[in-house]
Amino acid sequence: SNLKQPSTFNEIKGKQTINHKLIDDTWFDNNVNIFLDTHILLITGAGISTPQIPDFRSENGLFKTIKKNFKISGKDCFDYKFSINEETRASYIKIMSELSKIIRNSQPNEIHKFFSYLKDENKSILCLDQNIDVLTERSGLLSIDLNQKKVKGDLIYLHGRLDILVCTYCGYKVEINENIESKWSEGEDVECPACIERVNSRDKIKGSIEGCIKSIEDVMKDKEDGMKDKEDNIKDGMKDKEDNIKDGMKGKEDNIKDGMK
Repeated sequence: SNLKQPSTFNEIKGKQTINHKLIDDTWFDNNVNIFLDTHILLITGAGISTPQIPDFRSENGLFKTIKKNFKISGKDCFDYKFSINEETRASYIKIMSELSKIIRNSQPNEIHKFFSYLKDENKSILCLDQNIDVLTERSGLLSIDLNQKKVKGDLIYLHGRLDILVCTYCGYKVEINENIESKWSEGEDVECPACIERVNSRDKIKGSIEGCIKSIEDVMKDKEDGMKDKEDNIKDGMKDKEDNIKDGMKGKEDNIKDGMK
């Protein structure tokens, strides 16, 4: 409620007049007390990273560049459906490649460094960052991992970050580098190394199990063949005994007949 409003100036674009608020030295002087507080909440947007990283809607912003180079609406590009649709996925990846290169080659400016200065002055800071350029973190603020039980840090990314890839299946994280950007520039997806390793391990286990099953089947077959051979031998032995008995009985009968004659 004690915040003093910044001065304004008008920008004329064709028939449209745009009113801008100017955050200058006068504004800081008028609002110096808010920076003396112990607890400070910062909410940041695309404007703090210009001119290194283009904003979205200005004359030379990202939306205009995307529309010019890819013939699509910049607004549609950042829609979730655009990123997963098979027909538009390649274009989305190419755009992310270009944006990632810009971010990787950018450095924190004086505004980002000012946030770090407040932290160094033992202020309790929480920054809600709408940007994905991670420049606020590079200036010295520590991002908060919301998946951890103990929350440490002073920076929360509201829309994600474009320096780390997270597998949507297993959650494995990998840092974006030139090799990934090179694949993206061709419209190619990057496979998760953890998922690949898991699939390969599963195939090895499957192969071992199948080999084990085959060995067991071979052993069982050998046993069955052995049992069959034994059965055949027993049958042959029984038949021989029967034949011998028959021959013996016939011999006795013949002897009796001869004696009676």
